Amino acid sequence: EDGLFRCGICGKGFTRKYHMQRHVKLHIRGPVPKAHLLDWTRRPYACGVCKMGFTRQHHLTRHMLIHTGERPHSCHVCGKAFRRFTNLTLHVRTVHGAERPFKCQI
Repeated sequence: EDGLFRCGICGKGFTRKYHMQRHVKLHIRGPVPKAHLLDWTRRPYACGVCKMGFTRQHHLTRHMLIHTGERPHSCHVCGKAFRRFTNLTLHVRTVHGAERPFKCQI
């Protein structure tokens, strides 16, 4: 039985994700990253460093920033750098802008 979910270690297939996850624990101890638990044919873009799989090329490209340490998006006010542009815009809005959702009660 081929199955939808494949063990990334031995290749055994399972029809239920939970069964495959339980099986993987027989091989290794500790939590397993979600990307390692899914059938590799459904995640064709693999990281050459840690072997995590991704469904889209741009997700792999973004992931690679973790390994390179690159933070391409810098704040024009304080210089703090971020991997993701969305985190930069949130930083500018909440730290340097008028939006401050959490107020000190002391």
